[in-house]
Amino acid sequence: MTDWLRLVAMIFYAPLRGMREVRDRGSLFPAIICAYISQVAYVFAVQWLSGNKSFTTHPEIVGSNLFQAATSLLPIAIVLVPLLALTANLFDRRGSFGLVLQQEYASLASVVFYGFIAANLVTIFISVFFHLSGIQAVYILKSAQSAEQVKSLFSFPPEVQKELERELNDPTFVAASLFRTVKIVILTIGTLEAVRRVFRLSLLRSIAVVMLSYLGMIVLSPIWTKLFTRLIGSPFILLMLFFLLRGYFTGIISNQRARAAFKQNLEAATINPRDSSAHYNLALIHQQRGERDVLERFLDRRTNDPQGLYLMGRAHEGLVDNSEATSSMEACIEAVKTAPAYKYRAEKRWLHEAQQFLKRQQTRSRQESAVGS
Repeated sequence: MTDWLRLVAMIFYAPLRGMREVRDRGSLFPAIICAYISQVAYVFAVQWLSGNKSFTTHPEIVGSNLFQAATSLLPIAIVLVPLLALTANLFDRRGSFGLVLQQEYASLASVVFYGFIAANLVTIFISVFFHLSGIQAVYILKSAQSAEQVKSLFSFPPEVQKELERELNDPTFVAASLFRTVKIVILTIGTLEAVRRVFRLSLLRSIAVVMLSYLGMIVLSPIWTKLFTRLIGSPFILLMLFFLLRGYFTGIISNQRARAAFKQNLEAATINPRDSSAHYNLALIHQQRGERDVLERFLDRRTNDPQGLYLMGRAHEGLVDNSEATSSMEACIEAVKTAPAYKYRAEKRWLHEAQQFLKRQQTRSRQESAVGS
């Protein structure tokens, strides 16, 4: 939990690096707890700033706010995250939906909740600024002035028109809507980054995934709203669902912990500067995630080691960087040829491997030239 306090603090000075750490090491349960605490803070702050201070005199409203903060997390965990995984899998097929959900749900949900925490905290600060700077008061005044224009533009049934007029002339409702709009914008940006970090999609594809998922939430809202209402109102059904899905979610959490433990152990192995394979495997993890700068930082430690230079070339080949791959292989051959006799015998294998690699690359180049001509 202390790690999550550090990650939450990173929202204000290194949010993208915080997302990467949440994806790699963050656990889902602490993410949900922190998201709930931030939502509680958001609900009370927005009510206070919008002028609704009834919770200070009515204890039952405090309980209602605490319950509302908990239920607001359900659509994210049960609807939004699975929709994001499903839509992302349509753009970049990785397997069946069930497999992708089992493999990526915990990481995706943790990062989305991290964005949710950021949205709550940043919105609180922006709301305070709006309240103290007078922007909130100006917005409320303009909203009241535009109420008549809205009514003239649209023709609603009398009861709907009456409710709309009441809301547009209610300063508390208008202020809360302003703050909610700010939160939705920040949450959308956070969700977009979560999709990019977890599924490593391009910006345009990530935008499409988020927009389609939002659209799916809107279309399915009558179903999941009714479903959640019944679930929350029936502790027996909640208990049954807990026992039915406990094994499934236990597998998801175990999978996330195993992946995080593997990466941590691999990073620990790279403490040994001679362990080239550990550096190579860790570099491949970052390569698959598109983190080129991290890959190069790890590979640069193998500048004089023949095995490391060979593995560096293979990693560059995986990045489709043939010129760098050739340079690394040539450096590997040179490092073996100039090594002392005792080391030459031990490193001779990498000389042959690098030479075979260059031969294959030359053969491939001649074949491509022949096809092009």
